Amino acid sequence: MLRQAIDRLALSQPTINVRRHGAALRAIGKEMLTPETRSALMDYALGPVTLVPGLLLLLAIHLTTTFGGWSIDQTMALGIGLTTGMLTASVFLPSIGRRASIYVATDDPVSLRHYAWLTIALLFAGGVVASAFVYAATGQLGLLTPKTRAIFALGSLGLGFVWLLGGWLSLLRQYRWLMLGLVCGLITFIAIDRLLALLTPHHIGPAALAGFGVAISVEMRALIRRLGAVFPASPDSIPTLPASAYLAWEAAPYLAHGAIILLFILTPHALGWLGAQQLAENALAGFAHVQIALTLSLPPLALANGVIERTLRVVWRWSKEQLEATNGNQPEAFHAGIRALYWRQLGVLLATVLGSSLLLLIGFRWAIVADLAPVWLAGFNLNLIALLAALTLGSYGLLAWAYLNGALCVTLNCPVAILPAGLIGLLTMAVIGIPLCLTLGYGQAIVAFLSGASVYAALSTRSVIRALNASDYHFFASG
Repeated sequence: MLRQAIDRLALSQPTINVRRHGAALRAIGKEMLTPETRSALMDYALGPVTLVPGLLLLLAIHLTTTFGGWSIDQTMALGIGLTTGMLTASVFLPSIGRRASIYVATDDPVSLRHYAWLTIALLFAGGVVASAFVYAATGQLGLLTPKTRAIFALGSLGLGFVWLLGGWLSLLRQYRWLMLGLVCGLITFIAIDRLLALLTPHHIGPAALAGFGVAISVEMRALIRRLGAVFPASPDSIPTLPASAYLAWEAAPYLAHGAIILLFILTPHALGWLGAQQLAENALAGFAHVQIALTLSLPPLALANGVIERTLRVVWRWSKEQLEATNGNQPEAFHAGIRALYWRQLGVLLATVLGSSLLLLIGFRWAIVADLAPVWLAGFNLNLIALLAALTLGSYGLLAWAYLNGALCVTLNCPVAILPAGLIGLLTMAVIGIPLCLTLGYGQAIVAFLSGASVYAALSTRSVIRALNASDYHFFASG
Protein backbone atom coordinates (compact mmCIF):
# COMPACT_ATOMS: atom_id res chain seq x y z
CA MET A 1 0.00 0.00 0.00
CA LEU A 2 2.87 2.35 0.75
CA ARG A 3 4.21 1.82 -2.76
CA GLN A 4 0.78 2.55 -4.28
CA ALA A 5 0.46 5.75 -2.22
CA ILE A 6 3.87 6.92 -3.41
CA ASP A 7 2.96 6.21 -7.03
CA ARG A 8 -0.36 8.14 -6.70
CA LEU A 9 1.52 11.08 -5.11
CA ALA A 10 4.06 11.11 -7.90
CA LEU A 11 1.36 10.99 -10.56
CA SER A 12 -0.49 13.86 -8.89
CA GLN A 13 2.52 16.23 -9.24
CA PRO A 14 2.70 18.49 -12.29
CA THR A 15 5.29 17.72 -14.96
CA ILE A 16 8.49 19.75 -14.58
CA ASN A 17 9.45 21.85 -17.57
CA VAL A 18 13.23 21.55 -17.46
CA ARG A 19 13.86 24.32 -19.99
CA ARG A 20 11.56 26.79 -18.21
CA HIS A 21 12.95 26.06 -14.78
CA GLY A 22 16.51 26.23 -16.08
CA ALA A 23 15.85 29.69 -17.48
CA ALA A 24 14.33 30.72 -14.16
CA LEU A 25 17.38 29.50 -12.27
CA ARG A 26 19.69 31.39 -14.63
CA ALA A 27 17.62 34.54 -14.10
CA ILE A 28 17.91 34.12 -10.32
CA GLY A 29 21.65 33.63 -10.71
CA LYS A 30 21.95 36.85 -12.71
CA GLU A 31 19.99 38.73 -10.05
CA MET A 32 22.27 37.36 -7.31
CA LEU A 33 25.45 38.05 -9.30
CA THR A 34 24.96 41.77 -9.74
CA PRO A 35 27.67 43.79 -11.49
CA GLU A 36 28.91 44.83 -8.04
CA THR A 37 29.12 41.21 -6.88
CA ARG A 38 30.90 40.12 -10.05
CA SER A 39 33.36 42.99 -9.68
CA ALA A 40 34.08 41.99 -6.08
CA LEU A 41 34.62 38.36 -7.06
CA MET A 42 37.03 39.36 -9.82
CA ASP A 43 39.01 41.59 -7.46
CA TYR A 44 39.24 38.98 -4.70
CA ALA A 45 40.11 36.32 -7.30
CA LEU A 46 43.31 38.25 -8.02
CA GLY A 47 44.79 36.73 -4.85
CA PRO A 48 44.36 33.07 -5.89
CA VAL A 49 45.37 34.00 -9.45
CA THR A 50 48.59 35.51 -8.07
CA LEU A 51 49.14 32.35 -6.04
CA VAL A 52 49.05 30.02 -9.05
CA PRO A 53 52.33 31.23 -10.63
CA GLY A 54 54.08 30.77 -7.27
CA LEU A 55 52.87 27.19 -7.05
CA LEU A 56 54.03 26.59 -10.61
CA LEU A 57 57.46 27.94 -9.65
CA LEU A 58 57.68 25.57 -6.69
CA LEU A 59 56.78 22.74 -9.04
CA ALA A 60 59.47 23.87 -11.47
CA ILE A 61 62.09 23.93 -8.71
CA HIS A 62 61.02 20.46 -7.56
CA LEU A 63 61.13 19.01 -11.08
CA THR A 64 64.46 20.64 -11.91
CA THR A 65 66.05 19.31 -8.73
CA THR A 66 64.62 15.83 -9.31
CA PHE A 67 65.47 15.59 -13.01
CA GLY A 68 68.92 17.13 -12.70
CA GLY A 69 70.05 15.50 -9.46
CA TRP A 70 71.23 18.89 -8.26
CA SER A 71 73.06 19.59 -5.03
CA ILE A 72 71.52 21.74 -2.31
CA ASP A 73 73.51 24.84 -3.30
CA GLN A 74 72.32 24.61 -6.91
CA THR A 75 68.71 24.12 -5.80
CA MET A 76 68.97 27.13 -3.48
CA ALA A 77 70.54 29.23 -6.25
CA LEU A 78 67.64 28.38 -8.55
CA GLY A 79 65.03 29.18 -5.91
CA ILE A 80 66.64 32.48 -4.94
CA GLY A 81 67.20 33.41 -8.60
CA LEU A 82 63.59 32.79 -9.59
CA THR A 83 62.31 34.65 -6.52
CA THR A 84 64.65 37.59 -7.14
CA GLY A 85 63.60 37.89 -10.77
CA MET A 86 59.89 37.77 -9.90
CA LEU A 87 60.14 40.27 -7.06
CA THR A 88 62.41 42.68 -8.94
CA ALA A 89 59.98 42.82 -11.86
CA SER A 90 57.14 43.38 -9.38
CA VAL A 91 58.99 46.41 -7.98
CA PHE A 92 58.96 48.19 -11.34
CA LEU A 93 55.36 47.43 -12.29
CA PRO A 94 53.66 50.03 -10.01
CA SER A 95 55.92 52.78 -11.35
CA ILE A 96 55.07 51.72 -14.90
CA GLY A 97 51.37 51.36 -14.17
CA ARG A 98 50.67 55.04 -13.42
CA ARG A 99 51.71 56.30 -16.86
CA ALA A 100 50.11 53.27 -18.57
CA SER A 101 46.81 53.94 -16.78
CA ILE A 102 46.84 57.52 -18.06
CA TYR A 103 47.17 56.35 -21.66
CA VAL A 104 44.45 53.74 -21.19
CA ALA A 105 42.09 56.29 -19.60
CA THR A 106 42.71 58.88 -22.33
CA ASP A 107 42.35 56.27 -25.12
CA ASP A 108 45.82 56.91 -26.57
CA PRO A 109 46.90 53.52 -27.99
CA VAL A 110 49.85 54.97 -29.94
CA SER A 111 51.54 56.42 -26.84
CA LEU A 112 50.61 53.32 -24.85
CA ARG A 113 52.30 51.05 -27.41
CA HIS A 114 55.42 53.20 -27.58
CA TYR A 115 55.66 53.47 -23.79
CA ALA A 116 55.12 49.73 -23.29
CA TRP A 117 57.81 48.55 -25.70
CA LEU A 118 60.22 51.24 -24.50
CA THR A 119 59.94 50.20 -20.84
CA ILE A 120 60.14 46.50 -21.73
CA ALA A 121 63.32 47.04 -23.76
CA LEU A 122 64.98 49.23 -21.12
CA LEU A 123 64.15 46.92 -18.22
CA PHE A 124 65.28 43.82 -20.12
CA ALA A 125 68.60 45.52 -20.95
CA GLY A 126 68.97 46.51 -17.29
CA GLY A 127 68.24 42.92 -16.24
CA VAL A 128 70.95 41.59 -18.55
CA VAL A 129 73.49 44.04 -17.12
CA ALA A 130 72.47 43.28 -13.51
CA SER A 131 72.65 39.51 -14.04
CA ALA A 132 76.09 39.79 -15.65
CA PHE A 133 77.29 41.98 -12.78
CA VAL A 134 76.05 39.53 -10.13
CA TYR A 135 77.68 36.64 -11.96
CA ALA A 136 81.02 38.45 -12.19
CA ALA A 137 80.90 39.87 -8.64
CA THR A 138 80.15 36.52 -6.98
CA GLY A 139 82.95 34.99 -9.02
CA GLN A 140 85.42 37.62 -7.86
CA LEU A 141 84.40 37.01 -4.24
CA GLY A 142 84.73 33.25 -4.69
CA LEU A 143 81.27 32.62 -3.21
CA LEU A 144 79.84 30.06 -5.66
CA THR A 145 80.88 27.72 -8.44
CA PRO A 146 80.46 28.91 -12.04
CA LYS A 147 77.51 26.56 -12.62
CA THR A 148 75.71 27.73 -9.47
CA ARG A 149 76.27 31.37 -10.41
CA ALA A 150 74.93 30.72 -13.92
CA ILE A 151 71.83 29.03 -12.49
CA PHE A 152 71.08 32.06 -10.33
CA ALA A 153 71.75 34.64 -13.07
CA LEU A 154 69.78 32.90 -15.83
CA GLY A 155 66.91 31.98 -13.49
CA SER A 156 66.49 35.55 -12.26
CA LEU A 157 66.82 37.06 -15.76
CA GLY A 158 64.46 34.57 -17.42
CA LEU A 159 61.66 34.71 -14.88
CA GLY A 160 62.11 38.45 -14.38
CA PHE A 161 61.41 39.04 -18.08
CA VAL A 162 58.48 36.61 -18.07
CA TRP A 163 57.04 38.41 -15.03
CA LEU A 164 57.56 41.84 -16.60
CA LEU A 165 55.62 40.82 -19.70
CA GLY A 166 52.95 39.25 -17.53
CA GLY A 167 52.72 42.44 -15.49
CA TRP A 168 52.07 44.46 -18.63
CA LEU A 169 49.38 42.00 -19.65
CA SER A 170 47.80 42.38 -16.20
CA LEU A 171 47.83 46.18 -16.57
CA LEU A 172 45.93 45.65 -19.82
CA ARG A 173 43.43 43.31 -18.07
CA GLN A 174 44.79 40.25 -19.88
CA TYR A 175 45.39 38.24 -16.70
CA ARG A 176 45.19 34.74 -18.19
CA TRP A 177 48.21 35.13 -20.44
CA LEU A 178 50.79 35.11 -17.63
CA MET A 179 49.48 31.78 -16.34
CA LEU A 180 49.12 30.40 -19.85
CA GLY A 181 52.72 31.35 -20.62
CA LEU A 182 54.01 29.75 -17.42
CA VAL A 183 52.02 26.56 -17.99
CA CYS A 184 53.17 26.26 -21.62
CA GLY A 185 56.76 26.95 -20.58
CA LEU A 186 56.64 24.34 -17.82
CA ILE A 187 55.14 21.70 -20.13
CA THR A 188 57.81 22.47 -22.75
CA PHE A 189 60.56 22.18 -20.12
CA ILE A 190 59.32 18.78 -18.93
CA ALA A 191 58.86 17.37 -22.45
CA ILE A 192 62.24 18.50 -23.80
CA ASP A 193 64.08 17.55 -20.62
CA ARG A 194 62.72 13.99 -20.64
CA LEU A 195 63.56 13.67 -24.34
CA LEU A 196 67.11 15.02 -24.03
CA ALA A 197 67.74 12.90 -20.91
CA LEU A 198 67.74 9.88 -23.21
CA LEU A 199 70.54 11.38 -25.31
CA THR A 200 72.81 13.45 -23.07
CA PRO A 201 73.48 14.12 -19.36
CA HIS A 202 73.41 17.88 -20.08
CA HIS A 203 69.67 18.16 -20.54
CA ILE A 204 68.47 20.64 -17.88
CA GLY A 205 70.02 23.76 -19.47
CA PRO A 206 68.59 23.39 -22.99
CA ALA A 207 65.20 22.36 -21.60
CA ALA A 208 65.08 25.41 -19.30
CA LEU A 209 66.00 27.75 -22.16
CA ALA A 210 63.27 26.21 -24.32
CA GLY A 211 60.73 26.58 -21.49
CA PHE A 212 61.58 30.25 -20.96
CA GLY A 213 61.48 30.80 -24.72
CA VAL A 214 57.97 29.35 -25.05
CA ALA A 215 56.66 31.34 -22.06
CA ILE A 216 58.09 34.58 -23.46
CA SER A 217 56.76 33.83 -26.96
CA VAL A 218 53.21 33.28 -25.66
CA GLU A 219 53.25 36.56 -23.73
CA MET A 220 54.89 38.53 -26.53
CA ARG A 221 52.27 37.27 -28.95
CA ALA A 222 49.50 38.38 -26.59
CA LEU A 223 51.08 41.82 -26.15
CA ILE A 224 51.48 42.31 -29.89
CA ARG A 225 47.82 41.43 -30.42
CA ARG A 226 46.80 43.92 -27.71
CA LEU A 227 49.23 46.77 -28.38
CA GLY A 228 50.34 46.32 -31.97
CA ALA A 229 53.74 45.53 -33.46
CA VAL A 230 56.94 46.73 -31.82
CA PHE A 231 57.91 48.54 -35.02
CA PRO A 232 54.68 49.23 -36.98
CA ALA A 233 55.06 49.35 -40.75
CA SER A 234 53.22 52.66 -41.04
CA PRO A 235 53.15 54.78 -37.87
CA ASP A 236 49.74 56.44 -37.71
CA SER A 237 50.68 59.29 -35.37
CA ILE A 238 53.41 60.57 -33.09
CA PRO A 239 53.36 59.32 -29.49
CA THR A 240 52.89 61.98 -26.80
CA LEU A 241 55.38 60.83 -24.17
CA PRO A 242 56.77 63.34 -21.65
CA ALA A 243 60.48 63.97 -21.37
CA SER A 244 62.59 61.15 -19.97
CA ALA A 245 63.50 63.21 -16.90
CA TYR A 246 59.82 63.75 -16.09
CA LEU A 247 59.03 60.04 -16.54
CA ALA A 248 61.84 59.16 -14.12
CA TRP A 249 60.64 61.77 -11.60
CA GLU A 250 57.05 60.53 -11.89
CA ALA A 251 58.04 56.90 -11.32
CA ALA A 252 60.56 57.50 -8.52
CA PRO A 253 58.18 57.48 -5.48
CA TYR A 254 56.36 54.37 -6.71
CA LEU A 255 59.66 52.66 -7.45
CA ALA A 256 60.91 53.52 -3.96
CA HIS A 257 57.77 52.06 -2.37
CA GLY A 258 58.16 48.84 -4.36
CA ALA A 259 61.86 48.67 -3.54
CA ILE A 260 61.09 48.86 0.18
CA ILE A 261 58.72 45.89 -0.10
CA LEU A 262 61.39 43.99 -2.06
CA LEU A 263 64.04 44.75 0.56
CA PHE A 264 61.70 43.61 3.33
CA ILE A 265 61.36 40.25 1.58
CA LEU A 266 65.05 39.84 0.66
CA THR A 267 66.74 41.16 3.81
CA PRO A 268 65.77 38.11 5.96
CA HIS A 269 67.48 35.93 3.35
CA ALA A 270 70.67 37.95 3.71
CA LEU A 271 70.47 37.87 7.52
CA GLY A 272 69.92 34.10 7.43
CA TRP A 273 73.01 33.67 5.27
CA LEU A 274 75.00 35.87 7.68
CA GLY A 275 73.90 33.85 10.70
CA ALA A 276 74.60 30.52 9.02
CA GLN A 277 78.28 31.37 8.50
CA GLN A 278 78.96 30.34 12.11
CA LEU A 279 78.21 26.72 11.21
CA ALA A 280 81.26 26.41 8.94
CA GLU A 281 80.72 23.21 6.92
CA ASN A 282 76.98 23.13 7.75
CA ALA A 283 76.42 26.78 6.81
CA LEU A 284 74.52 25.97 3.62
CA ALA A 285 72.17 23.55 5.37
CA GLY A 286 71.42 26.13 8.08
CA PHE A 287 70.79 28.83 5.49
CA ALA A 288 68.46 26.44 3.64
CA HIS A 289 66.17 26.21 6.69
CA VAL A 290 65.57 29.97 6.53
CA GLN A 291 65.11 29.87 2.76
CA ILE A 292 62.54 27.10 2.89
CA ALA A 293 60.55 28.78 5.67
CA LEU A 294 60.51 32.12 3.83
CA THR A 295 59.49 30.54 0.53
CA LEU A 296 56.78 28.19 1.81
CA SER A 297 55.15 31.04 3.75
CA LEU A 298 54.58 33.28 0.72
CA PRO A 299 51.02 32.13 -0.28
CA PRO A 300 49.14 34.30 2.30
CA LEU A 301 51.04 37.36 1.09
CA ALA A 302 50.01 36.52 -2.47
CA LEU A 303 46.37 36.10 -1.42
CA ALA A 304 46.47 39.59 0.15
CA ASN A 305 46.81 41.08 -3.36
CA GLY A 306 43.15 40.41 -4.09
CA VAL A 307 42.00 42.17 -0.92
CA ILE A 308 44.27 45.15 -1.60
CA GLU A 309 43.01 45.44 -5.18
CA ARG A 310 39.44 45.34 -3.93
CA THR A 311 40.17 47.94 -1.26
CA LEU A 312 41.52 50.42 -3.79
CA ARG A 313 38.45 50.06 -6.00
CA VAL A 314 36.07 50.39 -3.04
CA VAL A 315 37.86 53.49 -1.76
CA TRP A 316 37.73 55.25 -5.13
CA ARG A 317 34.07 54.41 -5.73
CA TRP A 318 33.01 55.34 -2.18
CA SER A 319 34.99 58.58 -2.34
CA LYS A 320 33.45 59.62 -5.63
CA GLU A 321 29.95 59.12 -4.23
CA GLN A 322 30.66 60.78 -0.89
CA LEU A 323 32.48 63.80 -2.32
CA GLU A 324 29.31 64.60 -4.25
CA ALA A 325 26.99 63.96 -1.30
CA THR A 326 28.99 65.51 1.58
CA ASN A 327 28.64 69.19 2.44
CA GLY A 328 31.86 71.06 1.76
CA ASN A 329 31.61 72.67 5.20
CA GLN A 330 31.74 69.25 6.89
CA PRO A 331 34.97 67.58 5.72
CA GLU A 332 35.26 65.63 8.98
CA ALA A 333 32.21 63.56 8.01
CA PHE A 334 34.02 62.48 4.86
CA HIS A 335 37.23 61.75 6.78
CA ALA A 336 35.40 59.67 9.40
CA GLY A 337 33.66 57.65 6.71
CA ILE A 338 36.83 56.83 4.79
CA ARG A 339 38.64 55.90 8.02
CA ALA A 340 35.83 53.49 8.88
CA LEU A 341 36.09 52.03 5.38
CA TYR A 342 39.84 51.57 5.87
CA TRP A 343 39.45 49.71 9.17
CA ARG A 344 36.77 47.49 7.67
CA GLN A 345 38.93 46.52 4.70
CA LEU A 346 41.93 46.04 6.99
CA GLY A 347 39.84 43.54 8.97
CA VAL A 348 39.09 41.65 5.75
CA LEU A 349 42.79 41.63 4.87
CA LEU A 350 43.93 40.36 8.27
CA ALA A 351 41.20 37.70 8.33
CA THR A 352 42.33 36.49 4.90
CA VAL A 353 45.98 36.37 5.89
CA LEU A 354 45.30 34.75 9.28
CA GLY A 355 42.95 32.13 7.86
CA SER A 356 45.28 31.13 5.02
CA SER A 357 48.27 31.09 7.40
CA LEU A 358 46.51 28.72 9.78
CA LEU A 359 45.53 26.42 6.92
CA LEU A 360 49.11 26.44 5.65
CA LEU A 361 50.53 25.59 9.08
CA ILE A 362 48.00 22.81 9.61
CA GLY A 363 48.81 21.37 6.19
CA PHE A 364 52.55 21.51 6.85
CA ARG A 365 52.17 19.85 10.25
CA TRP A 366 49.98 17.16 8.74
CA ALA A 367 52.58 16.51 6.03
CA ILE A 368 55.25 16.09 8.72
CA VAL A 369 53.16 13.70 10.83
CA ALA A 370 52.00 11.68 7.81
CA ASP A 371 55.54 11.59 6.38
CA LEU A 372 54.36 13.25 3.15
CA ALA A 373 57.06 15.94 2.92
CA PRO A 374 58.65 16.31 -0.56
CA VAL A 375 61.83 14.40 -1.32
CA TRP A 376 63.88 17.60 -1.52
CA LEU A 377 63.11 18.29 2.18
CA ALA A 378 64.76 15.05 3.24
CA GLY A 379 67.58 15.64 5.71
CA PHE A 380 66.18 18.93 7.03
CA ASN A 381 64.83 19.57 10.52
CA LEU A 382 61.14 19.84 9.58
CA ASN A 383 60.04 20.88 13.08
CA LEU A 384 62.49 23.78 12.99
CA ILE A 385 61.21 24.77 9.53
CA ALA A 386 57.63 24.68 10.87
CA LEU A 387 58.59 27.00 13.76
CA LEU A 388 60.40 29.41 11.45
CA ALA A 389 57.46 29.29 9.03
CA ALA A 390 55.02 30.23 11.82
CA LEU A 391 57.09 33.33 12.66
CA THR A 392 57.48 34.11 8.96
CA LEU A 393 53.72 33.93 8.40
CA GLY A 394 53.25 36.51 11.15
CA SER A 395 55.86 38.72 9.50
CA TYR A 396 54.23 38.43 6.09
CA GLY A 397 50.87 39.28 7.65
CA LEU A 398 52.29 42.51 9.07
CA LEU A 399 53.99 43.21 5.75
CA ALA A 400 50.64 42.79 3.96
CA TRP A 401 49.15 45.31 6.42
CA ALA A 402 51.92 47.78 5.61
CA TYR A 403 51.51 47.05 1.88
CA LEU A 404 47.83 47.99 2.11
CA ASN A 405 48.79 51.24 3.84
CA GLY A 406 51.33 52.00 1.15
CA ALA A 407 48.90 51.23 -1.67
CA LEU A 408 46.37 53.65 -0.17
CA CYS A 409 48.98 56.40 0.15
CA VAL A 410 49.99 55.82 -3.47
CA THR A 411 46.39 55.95 -4.72
CA LEU A 412 45.87 59.17 -2.72
CA ASN A 413 48.75 60.67 -4.71
CA CYS A 414 51.05 61.00 -1.68
CA PRO A 415 53.46 58.04 -2.05
CA VAL A 416 56.27 59.92 -0.28
CA ALA A 417 54.28 59.79 2.98
CA ILE A 418 54.88 56.06 3.34
CA LEU A 419 58.63 56.04 2.65
CA PRO A 420 59.90 57.04 6.14
CA ALA A 421 57.94 54.20 7.75
CA GLY A 422 59.51 51.69 5.36
CA LEU A 423 63.03 52.98 5.86
CA ILE A 424 62.68 52.93 9.66
CA GLY A 425 61.31 49.38 9.49
CA LEU A 426 64.26 48.24 7.37
CA LEU A 427 66.70 49.95 9.73
CA THR A 428 65.04 48.22 12.70
CA MET A 429 65.39 44.84 10.99
CA ALA A 430 69.07 45.43 10.29
CA VAL A 431 69.91 46.80 13.76
CA ILE A 432 68.20 43.88 15.50
CA GLY A 433 69.07 41.18 12.98
CA ILE A 434 72.81 41.64 12.44
CA PRO A 435 73.94 41.26 16.08
CA LEU A 436 71.39 38.53 16.83
CA CYS A 437 72.35 36.47 13.78
CA LEU A 438 76.06 36.85 14.49
CA THR A 439 75.67 35.74 18.12
CA LEU A 440 72.68 33.37 18.20
CA GLY A 441 72.49 31.97 14.67
CA TYR A 442 70.51 32.03 11.45
CA GLY A 443 67.07 31.53 13.03
CA GLN A 444 67.19 35.05 14.45
CA ALA A 445 66.76 36.39 10.91
CA ILE A 446 63.04 35.63 11.20
CA VAL A 447 62.87 37.36 14.60
CA ALA A 448 64.43 40.46 13.02
CA PHE A 449 61.96 40.22 10.13
CA LEU A 450 59.04 40.12 12.58
CA SER A 451 60.42 43.15 14.45
CA GLY A 452 60.98 45.23 11.32
CA ALA A 453 57.59 44.34 9.85
CA SER A 454 55.89 45.31 13.14
CA VAL A 455 57.52 48.74 13.07
CA TYR A 456 56.65 49.19 9.38
CA ALA A 457 53.00 48.25 9.94
CA ALA A 458 52.63 50.55 12.97
CA LEU A 459 54.30 53.61 11.43
CA SER A 460 52.65 53.15 8.03
CA THR A 461 49.25 52.96 9.74
CA ARG A 462 49.90 56.34 11.32
CA SER A 463 50.95 57.70 7.91
CA VAL A 464 47.88 56.40 6.10
CA ILE A 465 45.54 57.74 8.80
CA ARG A 466 47.08 61.17 8.32
CA ALA A 467 46.60 60.86 4.57
CA LEU A 468 42.99 59.76 5.01
CA ASN A 469 42.35 62.72 7.33
CA ALA A 470 43.26 64.97 4.39
CA SER A 471 41.82 62.65 1.75
CA ASP A 472 39.43 65.21 0.27
CA TYR A 473 42.39 67.43 -0.62
CA HIS A 474 44.44 64.50 -1.99
CA PHE A 475 41.55 63.27 -4.16
CA PHE A 476 41.07 66.79 -5.53
CA ALA A 477 44.81 67.16 -6.21
CA SER A 478 45.01 63.78 -7.99
CA GLY A 479 42.34 64.78 -10.44
